[in-house]
Amino acid sequence: MASDYDIQTKTYVKSRISNAVGYELPLLNLAMQNQNGTATGKGVEWFIQKDDLSGNAQAGGPFTPIVARRKNILAAASLPWSFCWNTDLLTLAEYTTTRKQTWTDESFVTKRGEAILEGLKIAIDRQLWGLDGIGSDSALTFKSIRQMLGHDVTFGGLARATTVTNAFHQSASLARTFADQDTEEKISVDLLRRIRAACGRTRKNADGKQGLVHFCGEELWLALQRELTSYVGYRPEGFMSKLGFGFEDFEVDKDSVVKVNSLYDANYKGTETTYPSRWLISVDPSVVNMMLHPEHAFSVGYDDGEMWHPQNTQQGGNHTYLGEVNVMGAWFIDLCNRCCMKTNVRA
Repeated sequence: MASDYDIQTKTYVKSRISNAVGYELPLLNLAMQNQNGTATGKGVEWFIQKDDLSGNAQAGGPFTPIVARRKNILAAASLPWSFCWNTDLLTLAEYTTTRKQTWTDESFVTKRGEAILEGLKIAIDRQLWGLDGIGSDSALTFKSIRQMLGHDVTFGGLARATTVTNAFHQSASLARTFADQDTEEKISVDLLRRIRAACGRTRKNADGKQGLVHFCGEELWLALQRELTSYVGYRPEGFMSKLGFGFEDFEVDKDSVVKVNSLYDANYKGTETTYPSRWLISVDPSVVNMMLHPEHAFSVGYDDGEMWHPQNTQQGGNHTYLGEVNVMGAWFIDLCNRCCMKTNVRA
């Protein structure tokens, strides 16, 4: 039977998981606002308009017969559920000693629980940015922004190529070639404006605020800020700074530029010639989505109320106690052509 200590620890860590994983990561913070998809038993699916019905239009007089026409203008995309978890083990001595203590949010076991949560947050953050690889549809990890916005990468079951395969599902291309993602650019207001134009800004976002959100590492962020110090359209604090989750951003022409500490080269395991310090990722907040699994969105510990589960109850187990925190869901961009990724931007 779970002790009060176990129950309080589990409740405390569970109260932190949605903020840590859902709101303290900048991409998911935007994505948690939208669910432009449908949850299924296997994952999520959504539809993308690939054409229009202008060819069905007709002209004539009041007695002109109507010709019924049909055209398939929707493409279906889908992704499996992503599942990520993190664990830690307590020794028998650590577990039995702390159970006798008065519970506080500064206690040893609670701090170990928070460490599991922090590790999960770091792991998911790396998956979202693609720091350990681009990823694929079939992988059960959270999909990377590099996969979603890459011009030669299959995403949502739809193949894409720089030969303009499935152009409706491609991310924005400044040169309209879908082959210019790694073309060298210099960070500047002009570049942000060209990205905005390429993303086809034609409507306001869900929060009534027009603009993209640009993500970059510290080097590009500081270089752009130096250019903007005396610029009339510059505001030193953007809307993400005001959310209270530790984000740092500023605004340029109502676009928010967010500093991402994860995007530095030493944090990267890839072999490409361009590295995270040179990435500039621009997204429309209204098309970034996070669909949480309806039954297993955030889980801490076990159904019996235990935060730490005895391993000696399993055959071959030892006298340790396993703590687990996990999250299950799917994050995706449903309209990639309203977003852009440049991988070779210099300061």
